Amino acid sequence: PAHGPVIQVFGAMSGIPVRSFTGGDQSPFALAVRSDGLEIASANFQQPEISVWDTGSGRIVRILTGHTWPIRALEYSRDGRFLASAAPGGGVIVWDAKTGARLSSLPNPSEYVDCVAFSPDARYLAAPFERTVRIWDISNLHSRHE
Repeated sequence: PAHGPVIQVFGAMSGIPVRSFTGGDQSPFALAVRSDGLEIASANFQQPEISVWDTGSGRIVRILTGHTWPIRALEYSRDGRFLASAAPGGGVIVWDAKTGARLSSLPNPSEYVDCVAFSPDARYLAAPFERTVRIWDISNLHSRHE
């Protein structure tokens, strides 16, 4: 059976769909758009993986794996170099947005993480854990590739 669009982009003024992304069979639960508009990252509620879509072709160009539970939050850094993902029981993972390389895993002391946020200069990454917010200095990841 044919699958419907997973992601649709609409014209802000017209409200008319201008691009559809197909290729998956689950609706996205988390979504992030890279600042240059060239890629969209999505994750569904069923699988612990991230689909990275090329906005020009509308196709999946990379699948990122590393979480054990479905991903609840995705965020690109403003400069487009990093992608952060968060999942319950699996903490936060920082990825190289251009290559998909896993740069760091930040431990999760609680069971639920539902958002992540980069500072404007991409030096810090924040995520809520239980009754507090943890902020990591990730500036050392700029030249580190694993």
